[in-house]
Amino acid sequence: MKTLLLIISTLLLVSTPITSIAGSTDDEPRFTLGFYTGPVVPTGEERLTDYWGIGFITGFQSGYFITENIQLRAEIDYSMFSFRRARFREENNYPESQYKITNNTSSTMVLSGAALYYLPLNREFLLYAGINGGMMYVEIGDINVGDGDEQLTASGSSKSGFSAGFSGGLEMRFWPSTSLFSELGYRYGYTPRTRTHYVPLKLGINVYL
Repeated sequence: MKTLLLIISTLLLVSTPITSIAGSTDDEPRFTLGFYTGPVVPTGEERLTDYWGIGFITGFQSGYFITENIQLRAEIDYSMFSFRRARFREENNYPESQYKITNNTSSTMVLSGAALYYLPLNREFLLYAGINGGMMYVEIGDINVGDGDEQLTASGSSKSGFSAGFSGGLEMRFWPSTSLFSELGYRYGYTPRTRTHYVPLKLGINVYL
C-alpha cells in the first residue's frame, strides 16, 4: 500500500505543469495595470542622437494573460531627451563667451501593443521576453543661437510613424496582488526621412486585478 501511494504521489508531482507558477493561473487574477519610469538612451547615427542624449521615460501599461505563460499588453509612454549643448557648441564653433544657446525639448510618444512569454524561476521571480509594435510620434525641438544682436534658429520637426521593438525583463512577485519589475528594451521608429531608435530601461510596479 505504501508503495502504491508513493507511485501515485510521484505521478501527481511529475504531471503538475511548471506553468502553474507562471504569470497567472485559473485561480489567480489575469488583468494587470502598471506604471514605470527610468532612463532612456538614443542609439544609432540618426538625427535624434546628433545633439540629444540620455533622457527619461514614463509610461502606463495594462495586460491580460491569455494563458498561464503568455500575456498581451497595451501601453503608452513618453520619453524626453536631454540637449547636448557642449557638443553642439563644439561641432558648430559657437564659443560660450560669445553665443547663448537655448532649445526646446526633444521627445517621443509611443502607443503600442506587445506579446510576452513568461518563464517562471520560482513563485516570486519570473523572467519574460516579447515583441512590440505600434505608433510613434517624434518631436525634435528648435535650437536657438544668439550673439546679443542677432538670433538664429535651427528649426526642429515633428513626425509620426510606425514603431517596432523587443524587450526582456524580470518580474518580482513578493506580494499576492503587486509586483515590481525591471525591463530592458529596444525600439525602432519608422518615421518619414529618418529613423528613431533608442534603448529604454523601465523600472516599475504592476497591480494584479
